[in-house]
Amino acid sequence: MVLASARGHVDVVQVLLDHVGEGPPLERLLAATDSRHRTPLHTACANSRAHVAKLLVHAGAVLDLSLIHISEPTRQEAISYAVFCLK
Repeated sequence: MVLASARGHVDVVQVLLDHVGEGPPLERLLAATDSRHRTPLHTACANSRAHVAKLLVHAGAVLDLSLIHISEPTRQEAISYAVFCLK
C-alpha cells in the first residue's frame, strides 16, 4: 500500500481498500508503514500524489502529516502540498 501510494497507483490503492472492507482491517492497512515509518498518506503527500492522498483521507487515513523521517525542507514542502491537495 505504501509503495502504491508513493507511485500514485490510484487503481491499486482502490483495489486494496475495497479488498479489506471496513473496520480494523482497513485501519491497519491505512496505518501500515514502510521501513522508514511512513504511512501510505505520508508517501502520497511526499510524492505529490493528490488523487491517492484524497482517496486515503476519504477512506479514513489519519491526518498525521508529521513526516518525521523526511528532511526538513522536504517535510515542509510535503506538508504544504498535502494541505493544498486535501482542500
